[in-house]
Amino acid sequence: MDNSKLWTSAKFFERLDFFLSAKNWTLYRLCSDVDITVDAIYKMRRRNTLPSLQSVCIICDALGLSLAEFFSVEILSPDCKAIMDSFETISNQSLSALAILVQHLK
Repeated sequence: MDNSKLWTSAKFFERLDFFLSAKNWTLYRLCSDVDITVDAIYKMRRRNTLPSLQSVCIICDALGLSLAEFFSVEILSPDCKAIMDSFETISNQSLSALAILVQHLK
């Protein structure tokens, strides 16, 4: 896989726009939470450059995302995302019961 072709500036900003829209945030709102100026983001977009990994981490933290979520090619439906988010708090007993239920749904 050629990751340099997969993660272009256009793809990065498409994902950023998607997550900003999902949170109903503007770019200005994001930039006010992180130490990156709106002008710097606009220059990156115009010049087709990517932010540093540190900047991406800061952006993801502000959006409440992991790097894996941000860079995931597949976008989960709201129902799937709710299920995935619940795994962090579900008990082992409930998780086992859920696994049995899912097997019966096939």
